[in-house]
Amino acid sequence: MPLSPSVISAMKQLLRFTGTDEEFVGSGRYNYQLNCNDRGHQTYFYITREVGEVFAGKKILDVGCGFGGTIKAFSAHGSMATGIEKTVAVKPVLEANCSEEIAGNLINVHYGDASTNMLADQISDKFDLIVLEDVFEHVYELFDLLKNIDAFSNPGCFIYFNIPNRFHPFYIEAEAHRKIRGLSLLPPDLWQSMGCGPGWSIFYRPFEMLDLLLQHFGFRLFRTLKLPSHDFDWAIEQLEGIKERAKSDKLARYYLPQLTEYEFSMRKDHEKLSDAEFRWKYTTQSWRCIYKKDDSVVDQATNVN
Repeated sequence: MPLSPSVISAMKQLLRFTGTDEEFVGSGRYNYQLNCNDRGHQTYFYITREVGEVFAGKKILDVGCGFGGTIKAFSAHGSMATGIEKTVAVKPVLEANCSEEIAGNLINVHYGDASTNMLADQISDKFDLIVLEDVFEHVYELFDLLKNIDAFSNPGCFIYFNIPNRFHPFYIEAEAHRKIRGLSLLPPDLWQSMGCGPGWSIFYRPFEMLDLLLQHFGFRLFRTLKLPSHDFDWAIEQLEGIKERAKSDKLARYYLPQLTEYEFSMRKDHEKLSDAEFRWKYTTQSWRCIYKKDDSVVDQATNVN
């Protein structure tokens, strides 16, 4: 789904790209940004397929809406869409991308931190679906964020989220955001020693912690992404490759103790976890789930398949 020249121009300014539009699109470096609307439509189709509802006429909220691809997709299918975005710098791109929908009052966008009270006076709606793509790992005050999500939710509200699994071998080889080997094994306060700038922190948490927090606010697991075919033998093979490449990595001294601990934990978990539980913890690249605010929903956490 090609973007308009005005959106591409705004993206170039945001990313400080000084070449032509053709060079920007053809470089391959910015495919993630350029595919924002395609990813939004993929999110729409995944959620509606799994939930069995198209959300036409329903209110949806996208927390961390970025360039607006997801709210644009839901709006195109009849939803009343609202976005929250913390990074004000993306505003020119977002508003260029959703210009027609904003002009037609089909989309509302609020700029602020959803884990604080700063948006309480701006958003009075209750929502039927709340989307949080690649959000939870960026939020330190996770309890406060979920408290606000709870306040924004209608009875029966669905929550969709995905977060990178820091235990997956691909992310140990190259952390999802900074692409540095071993980074995902370290606590955030050590990231700067690995070459990350001040203030850059990602707060990876065990899935079990997130599940307990969601249950605390009345959300129950409704659906999970199908498990990968990769098993323990595959994970060990990937780990051996990481250990071999670490021998020539000048940053290895920072993460080798954690890598050893990781291997020990993986081998112990292989002995005590079921195959499905092991694959969910170690070989699922991103945890992608749908929860529902409804105490009558059966918790399927032990039936991952």
